[in-house]
Amino acid sequence: MHPNLPEVHLCYLKILVLIIFVNLCPLCHFQAIQYPEIPWSKNDDGTACIIPETMRGSWYLEERGSGTSMKITHDYIQDLGKCVKMRFNDGYSVYRNTFLFKSEKCKTCVSIVYRTQNVLEYKKLECIDDDTSRTMVDICAGVDVLELITMFALTPTPVNCRSSMEGVFKFEYRYSSQTGYCRSPDNKIRACQRPGTHFSAQNERFYMNYSRCDSVVDRIEDDPYATSNKQGSDRYKSANIIYSCLGQWELTNGNVYFAVANLGESQLHLKYRCFLTRRDQPLHMTKSSRASCSELRNAREGPEMLRLTQMEFSRVLPTCHFPKNFSGNWINTANYDSRVVINSTHIYEENLQNQMLLRKTYYVCKESMGNYYLTARLSYSGCQIDYVCWDFQNLLPSYSSFSPPTSRSDHHQSSFSNSIDNNNPFNSNPQSTSFKHNNILRYRVSSAIVDNRFDQVCQLNNFQQVALSNIGGNGIWKYSTLLAESRAHTPCPIQGRYRFEQKGQTQLDDRIIGGITAVPEVRVTCNNVESELRVCSKDASKMLIDVHKCVSLDSRGKPLGEFDKVDYEMSCIGYWREDSLSYLITYDENDSASRYRCWVYLRTHFNTIIMSRSIQSYCGVNQLPNSWNASEGASLYLKLIESERQFDNCPMRFNPGDTPNKISADQIILLNSALTIFKMHLTLYGILLSIFYGFFIYL
Repeated sequence: MHPNLPEVHLCYLKILVLIIFVNLCPLCHFQAIQYPEIPWSKNDDGTACIIPETMRGSWYLEERGSGTSMKITHDYIQDLGKCVKMRFNDGYSVYRNTFLFKSEKCKTCVSIVYRTQNVLEYKKLECIDDDTSRTMVDICAGVDVLELITMFALTPTPVNCRSSMEGVFKFEYRYSSQTGYCRSPDNKIRACQRPGTHFSAQNERFYMNYSRCDSVVDRIEDDPYATSNKQGSDRYKSANIIYSCLGQWELTNGNVYFAVANLGESQLHLKYRCFLTRRDQPLHMTKSSRASCSELRNAREGPEMLRLTQMEFSRVLPTCHFPKNFSGNWINTANYDSRVVINSTHIYEENLQNQMLLRKTYYVCKESMGNYYLTARLSYSGCQIDYVCWDFQNLLPSYSSFSPPTSRSDHHQSSFSNSIDNNNPFNSNPQSTSFKHNNILRYRVSSAIVDNRFDQVCQLNNFQQVALSNIGGNGIWKYSTLLAESRAHTPCPIQGRYRFEQKGQTQLDDRIIGGITAVPEVRVTCNNVESELRVCSKDASKMLIDVHKCVSLDSRGKPLGEFDKVDYEMSCIGYWREDSLSYLITYDENDSASRYRCWVYLRTHFNTIIMSRSIQSYCGVNQLPNSWNASEGASLYLKLIESERQFDNCPMRFNPGDTPNKISADQIILLNSALTIFKMHLTLYGILLSIFYGFFIYL
């Protein structure tokens, strides 16, 4: 601060310098705040009405029963005039706009909806007199209730067909004027992608072959694009069509539309067509009879109705075998309880994603080494063959006189030797080994790649990528499980009688198995009630749970709750041990959420066990014995406290799952109850007394 100038004068001086600096420096001007314009433009000279670039071009449409073309520029539409005002219907989006066009005598309100780069839909009101007193709001009143008219690009740019049609299908078709479907085996659709091809047009089209049926012969003969194909019969007609994909769009009600262009047709009214399906019903669709999408309302009723069935697009020959006792029907808990069928060379998986959508995938065995199996994966919903590696855990082969092929070519030639190297555990015949799976196959699958080399597909990185792609992306993983559909019961690893404490979002509650009883239940007055979980020697494969069990005794020491019925009856399917945790799979026919449940259990004390129950059949990656909430993949936590009484005859047993169905040194085993041992002692004493009495009489 200058010592001779007052502080007020210095302040004025600073303000003056700032004003001079701002006016002399054009690059330093402060930019004014730009407030968004209101949706309705106020300019009538057309400068503010700019039609989005995605809507410009030459288009074909059918209006009032006849086809016509329309040209759209940045501010002009043919036969409608120049754009004078516009409105954005979705904020400031370019996909749904309303325009006001002015010609020499009248004004026209038009609403245009962008669907794809090749398809627009629009609706317009009748041209009204040019009255300057009427606003755009008044002129465009009622435009939203009009029916949309489809516009197709005259010079379309084809797009990839994968989102619209992918796979090989056979189909049945029926026209709205007919009552029966044409079910000829020659009705086929082929829409296969070729990734990496230099000819992108192959991925932008699909092939549709119609075959003649007597029930719909009149429509096929009248169809302009039907071509005669005489093969020993003048009555045989078919239509072989190549469709180019023009893009798809989905509405809020779930309807999915996609537009196509017939590459073999030059007449515009026959060239363009629309298909309608649903995301949850992709095998049902309808097809338009003219160049319009507005006549399609749902996927089951329309001018032409199609019912598709997925087909196998290619065959891959197997070159190895799975173990013998893998064969059978399984439940894959890692994929929404999908059904899996395994034979000696193939794994078939069917996943019912919803009531109308069934995904089919199958795997062909190509190579094997130890627990690892290289398989070719084929899907009925696509045309690509890729390769995945299956890692089956804890396979214990009993070796036989067999040696696997020593090279890849040996696999393809199926030339097997009869020698074995006993020092190599991998030199075992998977078809001749005896694997103990105990109703459960534990496995993991690598990520899919197009390479078919064993060392590339089965490398560890491919398994880690699957773990990283899981929810959370922390790389934590566990082996998934296949459960035998036969549900052969096995003795439960936890046996005895316990009372329990529970905690969780879905707790156990009183219920009547089977619903309403035939006769009224016996009711007794009970002053002492506690929870009960028991697995007794009488049926060691059944886990019985009574949430409120009467434990009061009568004058003879007998329980009053002998008329009680259990609330839950679960069958033990199998159990194992992984990462120092014990797992148990149970089956409950009356479980409304999931019939299969995964339990993680742990013995914390000599007579105390804790266990958690999964939300569904899949064992949660983060599920621990003390888990109880959904964030850890559990819905219930139980703390079991041993509570056997004198007359229960329910001894305690525990198997941690290291060796299922086998006895190990760290298990608690009570050979029998105290009552039975007491009776055995009385019998032994009686025998000894009889011997002494006889000996005394003899003397």
